[in-house]
Amino acid sequence: MTRKHTPEPWMFDEATGDVVTKDDVLVHRSPGDYDARSDEELSADSRLIAASPEMLAELEEIIKGWRIVESQLRRLTPWEAERLDAAERVVAIAKAEGASE
Repeated sequence: MTRKHTPEPWMFDEATGDVVTKDDVLVHRSPGDYDARSDEELSADSRLIAASPEMLAELEEIIKGWRIVESQLRRLTPWEAERLDAAERVVAIAKAEGASE
């Protein structure tokens, strides 16, 4: 699957609070002092953002595995299973990939 986002891995930079790639490319800048949220909350948000590509990949694998189980339970042919997958796209993955809601 082709990704539109900055290539991973993404990491949380403890010093700046930013999310960066392994090559130090900025992915997300911490809002800084002007934001009313606590440093703890901002750090937690940045860590979640940094983990999102891995979470998306894991979710895609879970969905792929579920589709196999579902097709076996429903005794679908491979063609029917592919149609089902296309017809019932998981909203969270579509949203992460930039599809409209």
